[in-house]
Amino acid sequence: REINRLIREEHYRYREIAVVTGSVAIYENYAEEIFGKYRISYFLDTAKEVLFHPFIEWIRAALEVIADDFSYEAVFRFLRCGFCRIEEEKLDRLENYLLAVGLRGKSAWKKRWLRVPRREKHCDLEELNSMRQQIYGILSPLVDAFSSPEAKTSDGIRALYELLTGLEAEQQLWEKEAEYLSMGMEAKSKEYGQMYRVVMELLEKYNRLLGEEPLEIGAFTEVLEAGLSAAQVAVIPPAHDGVTIGDIERTRLNHIKVLFFIGVNDGIIPKSANAGGILSEYEREQLQEADMELAPGAREQAFIQRFYLYRNLTKPSERLYLSYARVDSEGKTIRPSYLIAALRMLFPALEVKEIDRIVQLADFSTPEAAVDYLISGSRGELWYALAKWFLSQEGAKKEQAEKILSAPFACYRGEPISRAVAQALYGRKLEGSVTRLERFASCAYAHFLQYGLRLGEREIAGFENVDIGNLYHAALERYSRHLEASEYDWFTVPDEVRDALAKDAMQEAAAAYPNSGIFDTAEQIHRIKRMQEIFLQTVWALTEQVQRGRFVPEQFEITFSEADNLNALEFLLNDAMHLRLRGRIDRLDTCAEDGKVYVKIIDYKSGNTRFQLLRLYQGLQLQLAVYLNAAVELCRRTHPHSEILPGGILYYHIDEPVLEYREGMSREETERMLLQALRPDGLVNRDEKIYRAMDQTLEGRSDVIPLELKKSGEISEARSQTAGTEEFFCIQEYAGLQVRRLGQRIYDGEIRIAPYREKTECSCDFCPYRTVCGFDPKIAGYAYRHMENLTKEELLDRMRTENAKESAQDKMGQGE
Repeated sequence: REINRLIREEHYRYREIAVVTGSVAIYENYAEEIFGKYRISYFLDTAKEVLFHPFIEWIRAALEVIADDFSYEAVFRFLRCGFCRIEEEKLDRLENYLLAVGLRGKSAWKKRWLRVPRREKHCDLEELNSMRQQIYGILSPLVDAFSSPEAKTSDGIRALYELLTGLEAEQQLWEKEAEYLSMGMEAKSKEYGQMYRVVMELLEKYNRLLGEEPLEIGAFTEVLEAGLSAAQVAVIPPAHDGVTIGDIERTRLNHIKVLFFIGVNDGIIPKSANAGGILSEYEREQLQEADMELAPGAREQAFIQRFYLYRNLTKPSERLYLSYARVDSEGKTIRPSYLIAALRMLFPALEVKEIDRIVQLADFSTPEAAVDYLISGSRGELWYALAKWFLSQEGAKKEQAEKILSAPFACYRGEPISRAVAQALYGRKLEGSVTRLERFASCAYAHFLQYGLRLGEREIAGFENVDIGNLYHAALERYSRHLEASEYDWFTVPDEVRDALAKDAMQEAAAAYPNSGIFDTAEQIHRIKRMQEIFLQTVWALTEQVQRGRFVPEQFEITFSEADNLNALEFLLNDAMHLRLRGRIDRLDTCAEDGKVYVKIIDYKSGNTRFQLLRLYQGLQLQLAVYLNAAVELCRRTHPHSEILPGGILYYHIDEPVLEYREGMSREETERMLLQALRPDGLVNRDEKIYRAMDQTLEGRSDVIPLELKKSGEISEARSQTAGTEEFFCIQEYAGLQVRRLGQRIYDGEIRIAPYREKTECSCDFCPYRTVCGFDPKIAGYAYRHMENLTKEELLDRMRTENAKESAQDKMGQGE
């Protein structure tokens, strides 16, 4: 602001003002922002390292591709530098493809690509293979040179030169130079203009010195990067009139009237001397007496620093400003340089002005500077006049002002999309899994992004948590089929046969799994082995659970399709819209007794999902209840003359629990502890006939169902998860009601951002769209949905009430 005032009010010219410091690197990042805000022409007088320039980065990346055998990271570091003349959109498609199929290695780049990603079935393999050939052709000089065992360093240098000339790197740098010059970025333009010469000179020196050495990629890259890290480029002032910003040692100032000396802090002025060294002061003196020329030591450096200080402090003819910081970038206190105390001794009348806080000045010299005052919201006469001026402008200034002025009054309204748009996005018949409806219940906006706009994360090849669950499911299905085809069943299978069938099932499932990355690394192979051990334990536990009761595993991996025509999965919504659910029951067990068939469904989980009636009530956990409705309907078809009753809905967690082993425990005690740790979670029917059909050995705490009896023989409500037959009917009816409600809300266009929060759990925790929605509870209109803490009885009462209300409305609608 002081420079701006001197220029505006006292009419100094830009070239009559200079800014110097002991370390330009600390302040150069602020120069463009601050001087640009005040539209002050300036020149940053510093030599820049070239190591991280895009052109140099491109060369380094090319060598990394060879060193890392065409790894994904190295290849795209090379391509994204912008010197391969491939469109960004094509590179995006190529990157998505490589991530999805997991291709890596030089051998993969030499062969035609035939793999198709699991999600993206319509990728253009012709275009991708064309890019593969183009990229491999670009890198082929380096590939050939570094593949030859007889190659010398000169061959590597020649190959790198062929790479540069093959892509007309010099021409591309000229084009960049002209482009930046046309944009008024003279310094950047001159920087690009010097890059090719710097690289060519370095390669020539490298060839002369080490050209006959054996070629090895590691040593070649190390030497080249050492040379590049030492290279620098500098530019002359691009304009005749501009404020010079430079270093006290490097910058040469002439005819300066005003000098700003900033960063006058200890360690910067004077610069800290390098600690230690090979030579001691005594050894340096001995060498100097022998007429050996040495670089300046700590003592000489101190005198040189004083000389530079004297030279800079005497440059300005009219004004000299000195400033120092009280804290560093980390907030730690730092001391002023000794120079401040020395000047105050020379000039006792000098006063140090301390700024406790940055005061927002009414500086309207440029629109960019005035924006700061507008943001301050002072609400004075001057502020209102400034706001009025901005709003009277056209284009970007007006748009910027409108955003600033409206920001304090921002409010999220969560307006829905129209029904016509919802129908266009989802169609007249909504199809999907129960998981889709649970996603909507969790956050309507996340559902809109995933199923309406069809936004999704990029497919990445590899063996992840979802693959673990899929593999376990496939292995369990295969085991069930193998067991059914054998001479045994769940009740009679010997241990050794069970383990052999389980091993075969797991191996077959892994071999047939469509994920190409499943056996790519030693880590993944080890994981498969550990999964096989867990799977053997899982099959043992499931067999024990079946053998404890009279329920018979009847069907596995029951997939519902359009042909099943199940009423439990078909829903008529408002305006003749239809909802059709798809799904798959992992296992259906039945027990037929006295003209009744009890139904139990089990869903295998590899995560930590726990059944909660409250979450079912909120629509967040509908899967088991909806599947029970479908299972009951299927059983009515196969047992038309029997009464079908719900037995239980359970999650079995495929896990390897950690047990607390006690010394002296028998094998039976250990197995029982393991069985209890693997006990399914969910709801079982509290009818004694039914729960004893699940566990015939039940005494006290059950090992195979979530139920515990008191000493009196009654069910311990606090330690059990049970529901009566009528309560199961209520839950089943409410699940259908909730499905229909959610479908209606989807077609009503609801897309409000309103995630739920329950204690420490929140629907935003693992949401892939959390960076898209902009949810912020500090902004009006945004808020979490907090679930009420209701007891089981309260939840069931609410379900009965809502079921009755819905039934009455349906009857009224039918009467009309």
